[in-house]
Amino acid sequence: MRPFCIRQPALAIAFALCASAAVQGASPDAVERFVAAVPTTVHSFSPDQADQLAALAKQADDWFADATNLPPAATNAQRLAVAERLVAAMSKLDGTRVRALDLRKQFAALPGDTNRQPRLVGYVATLNVIVDLLARANYTSLSALDEVGFELAADPPAFDKLCRTLTDAKNQIGAVALAPLLVERRERTAPQRYLLTPEQQLSLLRLISTATPAEALGDVADLVRAPDVPAFVSVVAAETIRRVGLPQDAMPDGDPTLPKPRITAGELHSILSRLDASSLDDKRAPLFKDLLAWLDLRRKRGIVGEEPLVLEGRAIRPGDWMLMRNPSPYNLFSDLAPGLFTHVGVVAATTPSDGIRRIVVVDLPERGTRLPATPVDTFVKRTLNYAFLRHEEPTVAARMASVASSIVGSPSQFDLNFRIDRVDRLRGKPLAGQTITTYCAGLLWLCAQETGRPRSEFFPIPEKSAGGRTSENLAKLGISIGDDFVSPTGPLFSPRMTVAAWRTPMYLPQREIEQAVFDHFARGLREQELSPSLDQYQSLRLKLAEAAKSNDLLAKALAKANDVSEEMNLVSAAKAAAVVETLDEAAYGASAAYGQAFDAIVVEDDDRPQLTPTQRQAISTARETHADLRQRWLDYRLSSRELRQALVRHYIAQGQRQLDARFFSNKDLGNGR
Repeated sequence: MRPFCIRQPALAIAFALCASAAVQGASPDAVERFVAAVPTTVHSFSPDQADQLAALAKQADDWFADATNLPPAATNAQRLAVAERLVAAMSKLDGTRVRALDLRKQFAALPGDTNRQPRLVGYVATLNVIVDLLARANYTSLSALDEVGFELAADPPAFDKLCRTLTDAKNQIGAVALAPLLVERRERTAPQRYLLTPEQQLSLLRLISTATPAEALGDVADLVRAPDVPAFVSVVAAETIRRVGLPQDAMPDGDPTLPKPRITAGELHSILSRLDASSLDDKRAPLFKDLLAWLDLRRKRGIVGEEPLVLEGRAIRPGDWMLMRNPSPYNLFSDLAPGLFTHVGVVAATTPSDGIRRIVVVDLPERGTRLPATPVDTFVKRTLNYAFLRHEEPTVAARMASVASSIVGSPSQFDLNFRIDRVDRLRGKPLAGQTITTYCAGLLWLCAQETGRPRSEFFPIPEKSAGGRTSENLAKLGISIGDDFVSPTGPLFSPRMTVAAWRTPMYLPQREIEQAVFDHFARGLREQELSPSLDQYQSLRLKLAEAAKSNDLLAKALAKANDVSEEMNLVSAAKAAAVVETLDEAAYGASAAYGQAFDAIVVEDDDRPQLTPTQRQAISTARETHADLRQRWLDYRLSSRELRQALVRHYIAQGQRQLDARFFSNKDLGNGR
C-alpha cells in the first residue's frame, strides 16, 4: 500500500506550502543528533535513555517532512538535491540500525543480575524506536521520491543521475517509488508510448536489481508482459525478477484468501519463449538461454538441491527462523517489553501433490486445527516487518528444517497458558501425526530441542510475565505466562543465531492506530483491574462452552464452529475469544474509520461518481465529525501530514475509550503515545 500522493499541480503547490509551515524550524541536524544518541555499548541502554531517544526521533521525523519541501517552480537540480538529502539521511539511520543490531549477542554474556533487565528493556525499546523512525522516514520519502522521479522522467540525464544516487545507496524506497514508471505511458498520440526510454528503463531496472524490493516485482512483471518492449529490456527485466526473488507457485489446495504470486516461473518462461532472441547482443543472449533453462526447471520441479529461496535479494534456507511483527498486545505481556516481534515460523522444504518443491513457513496460528505450510514469499505479505535468523551450524539448521517438514499438516492446539513443558514431553518422539500443543514461540523450541542443544543456546534470556497486575488479569481470561516462557523476541539475543535477512517496515497510519489501541490494553492489564463485559453473543458462547464440559457432542460442535482443537479448554478459549474480538473491534474499527475519514476530507465527490447512497452518507458523516479539519483542508491551511496526525490522534483516543468502557473500571490511563 502506497501513501496518499498528490500529483495535481495546484494541490501539490498548496501541499508544499502547508507542509513547509507545519515543520518550519525542524533542525537540519536532527537526524545526526538522533544517530549520535544511540548507545554503542550494551551498558549504556536503559528505559530512560530509550525515552530520550524517542523524543529525538520525533524531531528527526519532522526533519524528513521538512526535507521533502520544494518551491512551487522547483528546478530539476533542486529535485535531485531533495532526493540526495533524503537518501543520505535514510542511509545514516539504517547504518544506526545495523550497528545497534550488532550488539544483540553481547547481552547473553552479562551477569543475570538486577542490572541486566533494564539494559535489555532499554535495548529492545531502542530498536523499536529506530525501526519506527525508519518506517516513518520511508513513508515520507516514498511520496517525495515518487514526485521527483515523475518530474525527472522527461529529463534523461537527471533521471539517470537520480537512479545512480539511489543505486549507490541500495535505496529500496526509491526503487519502489520509481518502479511504476517502468510501464507508465505517455498520451497515446505521442511518438513515445512509454514515459521512459528503453535506456531509462534499464537504468531503473539496475536500481531495482541492486536494491531488491519485493514491492517492485509487480511493476517489473507488468513490464515483462507489456507490448512493444524491446527484447533486451524484457530479458533484463526477467533477470531483475530473479535477483529480487521470483515468487513461488501457490500451494495446491492452499488457502484461497492468500495473495496470488505477482508472476510465476511458468508465466515468465512462456513470455521469454516468445521473444525474438536474434535481436539480443553477445552479452544478453547467454543470459537469455540461462534464464530459460532456470525457469524451465523452476516451473517443473520448484526449488531443488541446495538452491535457496531468494527473498528481496537475500537467501532464505530451510531451518531459518522467521520472526515477525504485527499490531498485537502480546509483545507487552512479557517482562522483555516492548518486544520486537509477535509471531514466529520455521522455514522448511516441502513437496506437495503437484511435485513442485517449495520453501515454506510452518507456523502455529491461534485459530485452526492443523499446522499450515505457506510459501515464504506469500507468508511475508501478512506481516508488518520481519527478520530471519539462521543457526551458524548448517547441521543444526538442517535438523530443525527436517522437524518442521515432518509436522506439516499435523493436528495442533494453541496453548493459552503459554507453557513450554508440553513441548519438552515430545523430545525424541516421532512427531508426524502427533497433536502439537504449544504456542507460536514454543514451535521454535519444538524444532530446536531435537538438535540436542540446550535451550539457552536458542533462548539465552529468561523471560517471565510482565509486572503489575498482568498475571492476575490474564488469569481471569484463562490465560497465563507459564514457567520457562520463551517469546518471539528471545532468539534475537542468541550468540549462535545470525541475521539472514531483516526487513524494515513502511509506516502506515492505520498500523499506528491499531498498535496504540493494543498497547493501551496491555498497559491496562498491568496497571488496572480487568473487568470485562460480554455482549449477548459472547455470553451465550461462554455458557455453551461451560455446558460442553459434560457434553462431548456439544464440545465437538463448538470446537468445529470456532475452528479450534476439540482438546482445547473451551471455556478459556471462549473467554479469550471475547477479549480478542473486542480488541479487534476497537483497534481495526478505529483504523478503518481513519481511512474513511481521510478520504472523505481529501477526495472530492466529483472524483468518485460511482458511490452508493450508503457510501455517500458515510462520507457526509465523516465530514460532519471533522468539519474543522475539512474546512482547513479546503482553505489550504492544513497539510496532508497535519491532517494525518490529527486523525491518527482522534482515532487512537476513540479506540482506547472503547476498550476502557469494555474492560477497565479505572478510566484514567491517558491517550497512549
